[in-house]
Amino acid sequence: MKRSLLEANYGSSDEYDPEEQGEVGNAGRTESSTKLKSLPVLSKTLTPSAPIDNPALHQGRRRTQPHVDGQFVAHVYIPVRLGGKLKLVLGDLLNRVVGAIPAVYPLFDKSQSKLHISLSRPVYLRAHQRDDFKREVKKIIQSVTTFDASIARLATFVNDENTRAFLSMEVGAGHEKLKEIVDALTPHIRSLRQQPYYEAPRFHISIAWALLKPQNHVVQESDGGTDNAISNASEFPSIFEFPSELLQEMEMEFGRNIRSAGRFAVDVVEVKIGKAVSIFRLLP
Repeated sequence: MKRSLLEANYGSSDEYDPEEQGEVGNAGRTESSTKLKSLPVLSKTLTPSAPIDNPALHQGRRRTQPHVDGQFVAHVYIPVRLGGKLKLVLGDLLNRVVGAIPAVYPLFDKSQSKLHISLSRPVYLRAHQRDDFKREVKKIIQSVTTFDASIARLATFVNDENTRAFLSMEVGAGHEKLKEIVDALTPHIRSLRQQPYYEAPRFHISIAWALLKPQNHVVQESDGGTDNAISNASEFPSIFEFPSELLQEMEMEFGRNIRSAGRFAVDVVEVKIGKAVSIFRLLP
């Protein structure tokens, strides 16, 4: 990934010779010996800077794991492309949700319709572990046949850090096959001293998210009353939770159409390590 710093061009050996410049010990040092040529400035492309954790660039999201040079984040997942009908239904649903809670951010739009079902938590790998990880996933997938999955209901989830809430579509049919893949991955992930996926997983496709208020946040009353929907106590709008009443309303209005259009075949598993994506096809 990163180019070695040894690839920097410091010029030929002819440009600087200690003996030619009179630098042979301290005795007999000449005036010219103090006028050595400066080394060229190292190109910025050879000294990449660490990512800057700037929430302002990511709608208030913060890096949950500090950047470590030479470490790569891996994620195993099922890619899900929304069909035309489901995309229209979810578009209408999200317009309603964002209208009710402006702090909510959709995870897809008209130009981007690829979502996913996670099969792992973030796995932090060193450079030499990347190929072994991909080989392990490939070995597991080679014994799995293509299967059908479907959406059962709308649901909400909270990340492990309790910093974001997600509006999602929970998977019904296909759950057992997904769990088989997760269970097969668990020993290798444990061998890396990483945390495997949840023991009782609820597989889901997230379609929107919102920042959560800190757990110790206290709502302050003012002359304008108390706002229970959106917090401006921090720099970025946030919520206490997705209101259960709103979720029930969306389920009643859109649930049937989502289930009708939310059937899809699972035929590939993808592994993303850093920015590189590997695709492994299931057996036909």
